[in-house]
Amino acid sequence: MDANSRVAHGKAIGILSDMSAGLLTVDDTEHFHSGLSAYLQHILRLFESVDAYSFAADFARLALAALAIEPSREAEEQQDDILSTLFTAEVHCCRYNEAYIALTQFSNQTQQESCAIAWIDAILGRKSLPKLEATETVRLLQRLPLDMHAHIMRVVDEHLTTLAQKQASIPGLSRDMWSSDYGTDYMKILYALRVGRQDYRGAISVMMDRLHLIKKSNKARNDPEAMALRHTLLALINILSCVAPDEAYIVTPVRDSMADTTHIFRDSQGRDMETGWKDRKRIIITLEDLRREYQQLLDKCSRIERGDFDFEADVDDEDEESEVEGGGVTNGVDAMEF
Repeated sequence: MDANSRVAHGKAIGILSDMSAGLLTVDDTEHFHSGLSAYLQHILRLFESVDAYSFAADFARLALAALAIEPSREAEEQQDDILSTLFTAEVHCCRYNEAYIALTQFSNQTQQESCAIAWIDAILGRKSLPKLEATETVRLLQRLPLDMHAHIMRVVDEHLTTLAQKQASIPGLSRDMWSSDYGTDYMKILYALRVGRQDYRGAISVMMDRLHLIKKSNKARNDPEAMALRHTLLALINILSCVAPDEAYIVTPVRDSMADTTHIFRDSQGRDMETGWKDRKRIIITLEDLRREYQQLLDKCSRIERGDFDFEADVDDEDEESEVEGGGVTNGVDAMEF
């Protein structure tokens, strides 16, 4: 646009602002005489300002379609701006499939990452939106072609992993009603998502963390049928059976109550004075170890059901705590320690 054209354009904007009796500001009039896409963007901003998100989404699609036939140097930047509005409107309307379609079209990778986190948070109910059940969340995520967009899949997986690692209890096993995350089982969602993508090693790591949480739950430990523990062990056995036989093992840190107490002298840095090691030991749990623990758990539940209690056994507090927290395979006897 040359100097004369810019002057003429500025005069037209001023005249249009005067003719609207002040209803259109100078900024508003910039959307006139600038193409159909700019005009449609003006309308969608009006709907967005009054939280009419369904209409804002409709005009955002029209603005994107008009922008495609009006190529310009600012088209890419305008496209991401319109996509951001479309994405926000679809999320507010709880149309998560349409929001994901908009998410895949961003050209700005940083903006796409932030929107991906906002998208999964909305699905999980971490915002002021209706929360889906865990089963509905898993079905929604599995229906979408997440693997076709590896970058988005990585961001979603990392965000869910962070939430799962911060999860301090299992919904249904905790009595802490004041927890902000009560009722949201991030571990269950992440586990199902990874199984659906055939990421079995990742699913195993999630289930091991879940097993440790269940063993620390008073409600799970006082359950005579041990249903939560049985279901988790059975899920671990099943998922570990899906990997190659030479990879059917788990490397996990030794719990505090199971740590070797023979070398208890440490220096100021926390290193063992005999070995010089600072890191905690780890153990290898095999598929056979898990099956053995599952069978021992079934036998224990069967004895409780029959009322067959061994009152003469003298078990000290440390052994009892080790049995509760570690179980049959993580007590340093059945597992290989290194």
